[in-house]
Amino acid sequence: MVTIYVSPKKKRWIIHEAVICNKSTYLRNAFQSPFTEGTSKTITLQGEDAAVFNLFVSWLYGATPRRRCTWSGDDSDSWKYHMVLYGLDIFADKICSQPLRDFVSDSYSEWMDERPDFMRRVEEIEMVYEECPAFATPFRLYIMDDVLRGFFNPEFDDFESWGDITSCSKAFAGELRKELREHMEVPWDCCYYSGCVIHEAASKATSRS
Repeated sequence: MVTIYVSPKKKRWIIHEAVICNKSTYLRNAFQSPFTEGTSKTITLQGEDAAVFNLFVSWLYGATPRRRCTWSGDDSDSWKYHMVLYGLDIFADKICSQPLRDFVSDSYSEWMDERPDFMRRVEEIEMVYEECPAFATPFRLYIMDDVLRGFFNPEFDDFESWGDITSCSKAFAGELRKELREHMEVPWDCCYYSGCVIHEAASKATSRS
């Protein structure tokens, strides 16, 4: 067994060594080293969130983070489930756990593929673009697609929210500008956004000619 303390309150977990070392390269190297962590079988994870670590432990032993909401036409709580997965992905990157990252990626993709589009929250964009690793996760792809799909919708009129999400992260704003420029160059008959306001006029003009 190994003992793990998670700060700042140093909450303690006692976990089977083989179970956790099988899922984390970082922790395996620590507990199997000749140094203090290896001899004492104890480690402190500084600055980690105890709630996220508790979800990680549940996953280690076969449980999965439960969705706090189900699709019923209201997206007001969907972002909370997303934030749980973002936190797990950040933690997985820190402890070098590719199995956990794969689980998070698969869970997120499955969840996103079964619900309609909705406008993203500032909290999501900030966390994904400022804290989550930029590679090997579908977070940015889905977020950007949702934002663009909403903006290209001819009925879009929530410019206050648009201003908030485009100013909350420099990384997101830069990527959004790039995507918008590239989309302007896409021929109207190759656009995959239904009713896209950018290409709708060109489509109608071609139909009349």
